[in-house]
Amino acid sequence: MAKEGPKDGAGGRPPRDLAQIRAPEIAAAKPAPVPRTEPSFSDRSKTEAKPGSQPDHGQLEFVDGKEEASAENASKSAHAPAPKKETALANLRYAYRPMWDNARNVVSAYRCTARVPSLDDGTALVDAGVVVGNDAAYIHQLDEAVRGQVLQDLDALLRDNCTLLLSLPVHFETLGGVARRRQYAEVLGKRLDDRGRKLLLIEIQGVPQGVPQTRLVELLAPLRPHCRAIMLQLRLDTVDFGNVKGCGALAVGCDITGHPGPEFMLMQQMNRFARAAEDKTGLPSYVHGAGSLSLVTAALGAGFAYIDGDAVAKLIDHPRGLVDFRLADL
Repeated sequence: MAKEGPKDGAGGRPPRDLAQIRAPEIAAAKPAPVPRTEPSFSDRSKTEAKPGSQPDHGQLEFVDGKEEASAENASKSAHAPAPKKETALANLRYAYRPMWDNARNVVSAYRCTARVPSLDDGTALVDAGVVVGNDAAYIHQLDEAVRGQVLQDLDALLRDNCTLLLSLPVHFETLGGVARRRQYAEVLGKRLDDRGRKLLLIEIQGVPQGVPQTRLVELLAPLRPHCRAIMLQLRLDTVDFGNVKGCGALAVGCDITGHPGPEFMLMQQMNRFARAAEDKTGLPSYVHGAGSLSLVTAALGAGFAYIDGDAVAKLIDHPRGLVDFRLADL
């Protein structure tokens, strides 16, 4: 069994590491060793481990029950009428997806995922974002609910002196309006203390292609004081990353969950994304939804620094701290 996980990204270059980036304006950083007992995403400050926060060398516990519904059922849910959407959002189920930092061989970040019972038969769970579709009102409602759950779970982790990172997803649409953006940031400011801010990641989903850098700066500025780092989830076919550099984000990524088409074509797109992101921004990249070992291998070869998906670890009910995780554990 291998003792060490992969150290090199594409072309022999080490994957980028957020902990080495001290300011958003820095385009690249030189690799430096980081203690495994520290979370890997970092802002300008350094998070100190609290008592009882040593890495857990056990196995990740998986959520029991059925996996997500098929893409066909999810598509049907996306076109559901408003009353059914309201019912679905009233029955949100939360879980966390472990994210693997393959350069450090550790899982230190957990991404909150909201799911709802399928609108077809109510037995399978589907992504809540698929159900709400493009309806702005329901997107806002979903984002507020997820924020409340993440902050509640973060409070519990802090009481237990557990040092890990929680990733809070929020849609671009929710932050688009000035009033709603201010309200969203104010809630974070009221609920988080210094310890909480150092353990919170914010991931902005659905960033449109070609959005001006000034617009991104406008959206990110109110959030940056309330979290450790901000990540931008972009489309997989993004080729122009010029607007991302210097906007305040500390990582860029994509989601390949349920991506249609042959896997070999998906791998080519992943490779183009990761290489372009590094060349144009100097930021570390991440990928959600690697559902097979071949996709994990492709992600490693492309140079993605952070990888999640069923092939790495399935959804878990509650984050359980830093977990030692290596290539041999796949």
